[in-house]
Amino acid sequence: MKRLFILASAAALMLASCAKTTVVYNEAPEEISFKKVTGAMTKTDPSTTPLTEDMGVIAYLGNESYFTATQFSQTDGVWKASSARYYPIQGTLKFAYYSPFNADWSWNGTTELESGNYNSVNDTDVLYGTTIAEGDKDTEGAIAVTLGHALAKVTVNIGTD
Repeated sequence: MKRLFILASAAALMLASCAKTTVVYNEAPEEISFKKVTGAMTKTDPSTTPLTEDMGVIAYLGNESYFTATQFSQTDGVWKASSARYYPIQGTLKFAYYSPFNADWSWNGTTELESGNYNSVNDTDVLYGTTIAEGDKDTEGAIAVTLGHALAKVTVNIGTD
């Protein structure tokens, strides 16, 4: 009888100590988008002239390709992919971006854009990211991008003495 009482007590203790499982749902996925391009080195003022060309965007997650050259189209000053692209749940994406879109461009995640048709991005009439943009699921809104003209051969270095 004593043994039965101990077993019943142990069973009751086990049931009372079971943790309730809490189901946590992921937030709504955050779509990747880019703000109106600023700082483009062209003959027109990019803040007053909208860039109507589609952008090509390539993304890396760490050292792995997240997506290859993808066409992003502009609507109301924001560029989005026609088939929406979303941030991963964890990790920061690095983006290379250029305009106009051409699926031939690739990127290894660290250096300049590469193409099978050109020796260098500097041999083409293309606007491309002068910096690597980064974003993750916590990025608020569209990422602001800066494009420089590949054929611009003037470099201005400003320093202080």
